[in-house]
Amino acid sequence: MYGVPLDAGMIAAAVLAIFLAAMTVAPVPSASIVSLAPALDVVGVPLAGLAILLGIDRVPDVFRSAANVVCHMGAATTVDTMTRGDGEE
Repeated sequence: MYGVPLDAGMIAAAVLAIFLAAMTVAPVPSASIVSLAPALDVVGVPLAGLAILLGIDRVPDVFRSAANVVCHMGAATTVDTMTRGDGEE
């Protein structure tokens, strides 16, 4: 849409930027929009492109949030199971 050519190196840089930014984003609705800003900057796409994503991000955001909650519950259950002693019943 903005005419920015993306080669494999640019896509890899964008994926790395998204990965690093996603590790610091709070699990709140539409937080992925914030994590996309560094990726768009890395590949040279204007930040005005985020405005287009705001309209369609709600549906995938529901699935990302659900996966986030399920994974946090699984991690908490795993830690609880691993740290529970034999005498604590």
